Amino acid sequence: MSQQTLKVRTEHFGFFLMPGFSIISFAATIDPLRLANQLSGQTLYEWHFYGPADQTVSCSTGIPFAPTRLMRDTALVDRMFVVGGIG
Repeated sequence: MSQQTLKVRTEHFGFFLMPGFSIISFAATIDPLRLANQLSGQTLYEWHFYGPADQTVSCSTGIPFAPTRLMRDTALVDRMFVVGGIG
C-alpha cells in the first residue's frame, strides 16, 4: 500500500510588527510554522510581515525588519497577529 499525502489548503498569517517588538515572541510564533512546513513536506503555512509604514521596523534588540507587504494587502490573510513589546 502506498503512502498518500493529504493536500491541505495553505493558511496565511500576517504579523504586524510594532516598533520595539519582542524578538523572542516573534521567533516563538514563526519557527513552529516553518518547522510544520518542513516536516510535512508541504506549505501548510505562509506568512508575511507588516509594519506601521513602508519602512523597516526595529525589534527590542535593534535588529531591523522590512515589511514584506503593505497593510492594504491583507485580503488573503487568514489570521493577523500584532507583535509588540515593552517600550
